[in-house]
Amino acid sequence: MHYVKTHQRQGLEDVCQREDENRKSKYPTLTSTSSHTSSFSSVQNATVIEIITQSGTSIKNNFNKLQGVNYHFAPGRGRYNQIEKSIDKWLQQTSHSSDDEVEFVEIHAGSCPSFMQLHKQVASWRKAAEAKGINFFSFTLVREPISFAFSVYNDLCVMRGQCGGGFNAFMEMDWVNKQTQFLNTGWSKFYQGRRRSNRTEDMGPSESEAALLFTKMKSILDWVGPSECLVNDTIPLLKYYIPSIDVDNFSSSNVVKKDLDGILYKSMLSHNELDYLHSIMRLDTMLYQNVINHYGSSCFACVSPVSLFSGP
Repeated sequence: MHYVKTHQRQGLEDVCQREDENRKSKYPTLTSTSSHTSSFSSVQNATVIEIITQSGTSIKNNFNKLQGVNYHFAPGRGRYNQIEKSIDKWLQQTSHSSDDEVEFVEIHAGSCPSFMQLHKQVASWRKAAEAKGINFFSFTLVREPISFAFSVYNDLCVMRGQCGGGFNAFMEMDWVNKQTQFLNTGWSKFYQGRRRSNRTEDMGPSESEAALLFTKMKSILDWVGPSECLVNDTIPLLKYYIPSIDVDNFSSSNVVKKDLDGILYKSMLSHNELDYLHSIMRLDTMLYQNVINHYGSSCFACVSPVSLFSGP
């Protein structure tokens, strides 16, 4: 789940300049992603909320000891509840100064609330921050669905030993729109329920639920980026709120060790197996495409085909 593939930064500045006007018209709180100096001094203090599905290890390893950042990590519901109270209390302070640390909250998987369970709280935090003149930025990441499935399997089944069985077992596991499901209702163990031969359409979130999810993401989240482009897209945006980020030396972390026995790869799939996974991940693929088309990415041109529920 946390394996990150990064892209070269060559040509990023030119790409970002071409995307700036469109991005700024959608997200007035963001300035140019191709400039990394002039706007930093204007950020007095900030709350950054991350609702994570991907690249969590890279984010945690780079941000938990970053200068000027008070990093909060919620691996489950209990810790999340503590952090929620802490952020509420911080936002209720009578005064804030430019010396305040950035409050960075990473809401991870496990038993944490899903995005659809959290969106009202995130909106409430934003309202409280704006009332105090505090910068607020909320984001999440998504991943190409089939790569997501292999990453999750390699992390949980091979690295952590929670499941196993090899390639045939992988193909029998529940991969029906798992990212859409995670963002809607929370994490579920893909290896506890194996598919039936007619399971393609009768399990997982509905298309109407997926449409509502994407609508809420557009209205609540300042940014949704592809995890494959974490270093090129998301980290430069975060630098506006966290000037101490070293964009050029940001290190991506691979949870899964490639030399472990049992590691599976997308290249192992036959044409028919690839088609099958695409068929049960249709809503995840539509979400991934819609995110890139709506928010933009320096690593991808416009992705097609566009989903029927992409909306304005």
